[in-house]
Amino acid sequence: MAVTAHPVLAARAGTVLSWLPDVALQPLATALAPAIALVGVLVAARLLYRSTVGVARRNLLVGTVTTERATWRSEMRTKVSRLVLIARSMPASPTRQDLARFDRVRVEVRLRLNPSLKPADLLDQQILAALKSLRDALVEGEQVRIDGHIETIECKVQELLKKEWTKSKDEARTGELSLSERSA
Repeated sequence: MAVTAHPVLAARAGTVLSWLPDVALQPLATALAPAIALVGVLVAARLLYRSTVGVARRNLLVGTVTTERATWRSEMRTKVSRLVLIARSMPASPTRQDLARFDRVRVEVRLRLNPSLKPADLLDQQILAALKSLRDALVEGEQVRIDGHIETIECKVQELLKKEWTKSKDEARTGELSLSERSA
C-alpha cells in the first residue's frame, strides 16, 4: 500500500520527509562549526589588526605633517621679518654687500614657497613676483616702489600663513591630510 493512500499517513510522511534533509546535514554542520568559527575569528583578527595599524600610521603621518607645517610657518615668519628689516634699512644706493645680504634672505624665503603655477598656489606666485620686484626696486633705489612691494609681501605672507594654519588645524582635528598638499 502506498503512503499516499491514507491522508493522515501522507501528511505525517510529508512532515518526516521535510525534516530528513535537515537531519541528514546536521552531522556535517556540527563537524564544520569549529572550522567556520576559527575562520571567522581569523578574519576578524586580521581586519582589526589592519584597522589598528592603518589608524596608527595615519595618525603618525598627520602628526608629522602638522609638526613640519608648524616649523615651516615659524621659519617663514622669521625669514620674512628679516627680509623686511634688511630691505627697509637698505641705503638708496646699495652696495654689492647690501644686495648680497638681502639676496641671501630672499632666496631663503623663495625656497619655502611653491613655484607651481596652479591656481591653488596663487599666494605663493604673488609673493615670488613681489620678491623679484622688490629686489629690482632696491637696485634702482625707488623708495615708493620698495614700500609697496614690502607691503604686498607682508600681506600675502600673512594670508599664506593663515591658510596654512587653518589647513594644519583642520588636519589635526579630523586626522585626515588636506587634499591640496603643498610641495614646499
